[in-house]
Amino acid sequence: MSWMDALGLVAGILVAVSLVMKSMRWLRPINLVGCSLFVVWGLLAGAAGVWICNGVGVLVNIYRMCEARSDRKK
Repeated sequence: MSWMDALGLVAGILVAVSLVMKSMRWLRPINLVGCSLFVVWGLLAGAAGVWICNGVGVLVNIYRMCEARSDRKK
């Protein structure tokens, strides 16, 4: 298995694990890491659809994490 295959596999596992989480506290950061790894993998593999979709996922996760943080401060 190449390191790129391993990177894609780790990214997929992290995204899958995040989807079975009940707590948003853990879902967002784990999904953020998985999506970020998919962005890297997509860029290296030349797969625009992968890195664009997961890039949007990264932005959504960051936005939601910031939103949740500001809600906790209120």
